[in-house]
Amino acid sequence: MTKNGNSEPTRPVPVTTDETGNLLARTVMTPKANTTRASIAVPPSKVIPVIVIAGIMGSNLRARAAGPRKNTVLKPGEAAWRPPNGKVAGYKEAQKWSQRDPSIRQQILDGDTLEVDPGGAISDIPETINENACRARGWGEIHAGSYGSLLSVLEKNLNSTFKISPEKVEMKSAWIVINDFDRKDWGTTPDGIGSPISEEELKKFSAYQYPVYGFGYNWLQSNERSAEHLRERIESIIAYWGEKQHQCSKVMLVTHSMGGLVARACARKIPEKIVGVVHCQQRLKTDTVLTPAAI
Repeated sequence: MTKNGNSEPTRPVPVTTDETGNLLARTVMTPKANTTRASIAVPPSKVIPVIVIAGIMGSNLRARAAGPRKNTVLKPGEAAWRPPNGKVAGYKEAQKWSQRDPSIRQQILDGDTLEVDPGGAISDIPETINENACRARGWGEIHAGSYGSLLSVLEKNLNSTFKISPEKVEMKSAWIVINDFDRKDWGTTPDGIGSPISEEELKKFSAYQYPVYGFGYNWLQSNERSAEHLRERIESIIAYWGEKQHQCSKVMLVTHSMGGLVARACARKIPEKIVGVVHCQQRLKTDTVLTPAAI
């Protein structure tokens, strides 16, 4: 603040998050005549992680490096299933699989010899997070062509609610778009009449940060086993943020297709650690944002 009580002018410095959860901000030296202070936005200390769970065949798989059985076709760590991204890659992948007879395909897709492959492509990385952090959060476990944009949009919009200027504070465009939809159709509004999201609701929502994770699972095995792995991941994520001196006790699950069955099986195990589940059967649109507040 200045002496007369007016807000001191500042210049925003972009901030990213690294794979260990630390904030990184870079700026440059300025002349002495430039007395405008740098401003860094620090996320809230209360955290609700958002975990995107892929549908069937949406998780990347590779040959297990260890275990009682080894894949008879693939080397340990070799990719078994990585859905292609783009038409050219799709054509090449189709050619490769067309040259494998049913017996070879069956041996490659032997669920007991495979594990989740975290080395898949990562696309649409938002400015607020780097690629290493995305990979640490499991983005490479699920198909980039199907879920990459969703992960990016959620990470960007869930953690950016208001535009703040010396003149006013207003909702960002993604949240204004949400109000084009009637929340009554979602059946979760307090008044039951589909009122638009208010600024007060959004202020409560913005008191938390929402780091976005991807979760891949071995879809060739039972949903019960996948649910157990999801439980372990949820507990690991909650413990991680606790170690970072953040308040974190529950997660939000965003699921697609068979991922919803995995989430439901997991919710029976640890209902107290799941604040909610958003399930989508069809392909998710990424020009809007799904949020606990909006749903």
